[in-house]
Amino acid sequence: MKRMGSDQYWKSQAALFARLYEKKSMSSPSGIVALFLKQRTDILSHFMPKTKNQKILDVGCGSGIHMVEYVPRCKSITGVDYSKQMLDVATVELQKTKKRNWKLVQADATRISLPSGTFDSAYAMGLLDYVEHPKKVCLEVHRLLKPNGIFVVSIPKNPSLFGFLRTPFGKRIKKTIFRLPQIDNAMTEEMLQTLFSSTGFSMQKKISLWSAMWMIKAIKK
Repeated sequence: MKRMGSDQYWKSQAALFARLYEKKSMSSPSGIVALFLKQRTDILSHFMPKTKNQKILDVGCGSGIHMVEYVPRCKSITGVDYSKQMLDVATVELQKTKKRNWKLVQADATRISLPSGTFDSAYAMGLLDYVEHPKKVCLEVHRLLKPNGIFVVSIPKNPSLFGFLRTPFGKRIKKTIFRLPQIDNAMTEEMLQTLFSSTGFSMQKKISLWSAMWMIKAIKK
């Protein structure tokens, strides 16, 4: 579930956000965003299991940018997003892949109609930033993972050198220059520990990306 502040962005500007992943000149604001997203993806790849027999869940799959990378590297992958426009973009991209081991599901991240214990690993990139109840999302992922399943998560960091972008003035800059929606959630290290311990996960690794975002690898207890 995404908050109303960013709701219309994800429902109406999916293609715009998908283009932020494209390589651009670092002299432009969009180029800076693209570099940040690439480094986030690199950490995701480092944290995710390398074995090809994985059944993977992408929560908040958006345009399918990460799913495309994992299609040839896993047994199967399921993407979940509540935005039909995002899923439409993802379908176009995934149909370009050679394998048909992927599936897309339109659903709220807190209520996914899939069987418990289905997946070996899961990830949520850029999702907990915007949901109303991060804890409910983590509990739902916990339900869907097999025992000892891996969950890789990104979430904005607090405090952060980029905290000014979360002020009223900073939000306007973010919208007009970087063309990004406002962030609804940011967490301290203590809040991270509480979130994962209260939802049945144990944090295994933690990286601060640009002092702006936490990248977490957790395991289902």
